Amino acid sequence: MQEDSFKSMSSQGRQLEQRADVKAAEEVRVSMAQVSQHWHQVFVRLDGERERLEGVLRQWRECEDDIEEILTWLKDTRRSLTGNLPHAYEDLQADMHKCKVQ
Repeated sequence: MQEDSFKSMSSQGRQLEQRADVKAAEEVRVSMAQVSQHWHQVFVRLDGERERLEGVLRQWRECEDDIEEILTWLKDTRRSLTGNLPHAYEDLQADMHKCKVQ
């Protein structure tokens, strides 16, 4: 039930309660209290689910960011592994020095 429908039903229930005899007014009052309580329970549950889903969405976005970082690292690693390997001793020493500096 949408909020506007609930408000309309509550308004109509109050009007009916005012026009009804004592016994019918009490029945309307009890029914309206039950519907109102149920509405509140549904609203609280819905709000909890909304918060849970917002948390899941935050986690999803964090995972996507982590995946992007990993992909970037993998691409960089692939580039360095597929590059030319040094063959001369001096080239090996230069690469080793670069690694120490980084």
